Amino acid sequence: MNNRNLYLVGTVHYDLDGRERLDTLLDRLSPSVVALEFHKDREDLGALRKSPEEEQREINAMIDESGLNLNQKQRATLIESGHRIKDVMGYEFKSSVDYTRRNLASRLEYIDISIFANGKEEFIKDYVEAMKGAFKQIAGEPELVKPLLERLDGGIDVYLKHVRGDVQQIYQNVEAMAELFEMIRDPETFEMMKGVMPPQAVQALEQIYNPRRDGAMAGRVRELYDGNSGLVAVVGLGHLTGLKTKLKDLRPKAITLAESDNYF
Repeated sequence: MNNRNLYLVGTVHYDLDGRERLDTLLDRLSPSVVALEFHKDREDLGALRKSPEEEQREINAMIDESGLNLNQKQRATLIESGHRIKDVMGYEFKSSVDYTRRNLASRLEYIDISIFANGKEEFIKDYVEAMKGAFKQIAGEPELVKPLLERLDGGIDVYLKHVRGDVQQIYQNVEAMAELFEMIRDPETFEMMKGVMPPQAVQALEQIYNPRRDGAMAGRVRELYDGNSGLVAVVGLGHLTGLKTKLKDLRPKAITLAESDNYF
């Protein structure tokens, strides 16, 4: 039987409906502690976000470097979708902060380690290189280009509808996500990446997929959980299975954020 005082909630970081979903879930569960996959050094990341004009130039450069042949409408749709997704990123932090402000007896605790081994600015540069690599990979595979162009031809509403569908598919394949995480974390995978990706891109991915993160987050949940008060740990979906396994003696209830729509 699951422990109804301890929930692990897996999120997709670019879930367009994530903020509303998480707001609703936290209000329903009313935890005393929200344990978030976050670190103090990420609090000011919003201040480092580029202006819409700079973001547009950056996305245009990625498109041009990748070799993707997009018409004006397709390019505009891709740029707008990039703005929308960046607006969503970080919703877990915003929702958790707002919940604790509405419920003064509750508190927010960070449970992750830092992913900025070489500083925030350097990580962001490295992450951009990883995104450029992803664009180039798509451009080099016709079976990926064709559906992308079809989505972009539909305009922003059609494109975002597909994004929502993709996110839902990810939520429905938790175990596959866990297996993917384990595969990427394999040192041999990173060695292979070094042969096809810029070193900066590999460096960013090594920090994101650092296997120490699951152990650190599970350890913090153990420290914070007192056995009586409600605790909700909010983590990326790829960490959900790992945390559930490491905390199995506490019998946590592990759910995805999408499951919570129909769970209560």
